Amino acid sequence: MTNEIKTACGSDIVDEKKFIVYQNKIIYFCEEDCKIEFIDNPVKFLSSDHFLINLDLIPTIGQNDELLPIDN
Repeated sequence: MTNEIKTACGSDIVDEKKFIVYQNKIIYFCEEDCKIEFIDNPVKFLSSDHFLINLDLIPTIGQNDELLPIDN
C-alpha cells in the first residue's frame, strides 16, 4: 500500500495550488467549488459523502515545516 497524497474526495492531485491548511494539515481539493464549500463549513464538509479521506491519516505539519500560503 502506498502513502499517496490525495484530494479530499480521494482523487489524484491535479492542481497543487488548490489546498487549505486545516488543524495543521494540508487538505487538497480537485475543484475550487469544493475548497470554497470546505472554507464555508469545514465540519459539514468533513462529514459529507464527498470527503473520502481519513483526516487522521493526513500528516500534521511540524513546527519546523514551511507553512504554505492559503490560495483563496
